[in-house]
Parts: sequence; structure tokens; C-alpha cells
Amino acid sequence: MGDGKIEGDPFCGVTEMTEWLTQLLRWQAKLKAIAQTGLAFTENPYERERYEELLKLAAEMAQALSDPSGEETQWEQLFQAWRSEVQSGSAGYVTPKVVVNAAVFDDADRLLLIQRADRGTWFLPGGWADVGYTPKEIAVKEVREETGLTVEPMRLIAVLDGFRHRFSVSLAFLLPRLRVSDARRGIAPFAPRVPRRQIFRRTGVAQPFAR
Repeated sequence: MGDGKIEGDPFCGVTEMTEWLTQLLRWQAKLKAIAQTGLAFTENPYERERYEELLKLAAEMAQALSDPSGEETQWEQLFQAWRSEVQSGSAGYVTPKVVVNAAVFDDADRLLLIQRADRGTWFLPGGWADVGYTPKEIAVKEVREETGLTVEPMRLIAVLDGFRHRFSVSLAFLLPRLRVSDARRGIAPFAPRVPRRQIFRRTGVAQPFAR
């Protein structure tokens, strides 16, 4: 009472307002990334139209957060600029091009690998980091998507520069040692949509192994 704050108002104080605006900016950045990545990969004209609408919404949000008193056409210019940035395929994937991989061991100290559909090589579950997620969240997300397992990151193993290891892009690998929680609860450990995934003893890793 008497402090000028309105109960239930998200902008009731300077700190609260700053945190709220920061969250809005984070949502706007994620929305932009989702739209641009979708446009990079889709070949469906109807999906393309939907992603463009998302990109327009992200542009409107950006204008409202940065210059709400600006010209109404300003967001349209921003949309056109962002739309022109989109490239087809992997080149258009909106990411800092950081790869997060997970080293998953079971209770017998065996390592979980998946066989890559693009090259046929075996490697750790993982993928490019999406905007708006922490490295730990990406590790959990990628393992779940590629194997059906729910895992819990325990520690960071290494961060590697891809250019020094013959990758086409500079990659940072997050390799947490993970506990397979689903297996301990007796749940089927692998998702049926993943074609090839298997656990191996360290002395018998499948070949060819991607390096």
C-alpha cells in the first residue's frame, strides 16, 4: 500500500519489470529461431506460410519491446530482413552450431550408441543446441528424442573444437556422464522409432565409429 505497486501487475517494480522484459525477449528470440529454422527445412507451402506468420509475430514483438512508438511498418522491414537471412537445409538451422552429445552408461558400465542415418556410423546420442535451452537441457532432450531414455546429467566431460577434429563446423561437445533412470524403473529403454541403437562394452565399440 502506498508504494505505487498494483497487485497482480507483472510490472509492479523495477526488478520485476526487468525480469519480465528479459523473459519476453527470450521468448521472442526462440520464436524467431523456430520460424527461421522451419523455413530452412520445410518444402510444404502451407507450412512455409505458417512459419512466415510466426516470423512476423516475432518481428512485431521485437518492435514492441524495443521501440513501441516507432512506425507501424518498422516490424515489416525487420521481418523482410530476417526472412532474407534464411538459407535452405542445415545452413539455415538457427543455432550457434554447438553440438551437445551425451555419454550414457548403464549399471554394467556399457556405453549407449546410435547409428546415424546420414552416414551409417555409430556415435553418441546428441545434436545441435536449440535456442533457449541450457546445455544440460539439450543433453536430456537429445537422448530422449533419439533413444526414448530419460536421463539425468551428472557432469561435463569435455568441450572440443570441431576444426581441430576434422568437423565441417566448429563444434562444442557436452559429454555428461548420465544415469539411465528409465531402465532402473523397468521401462523399455529404447524408442521404437529409432532404427539402430545399442549398448557396447568399452572394449567392443561398434565400427565405423564417427570421429
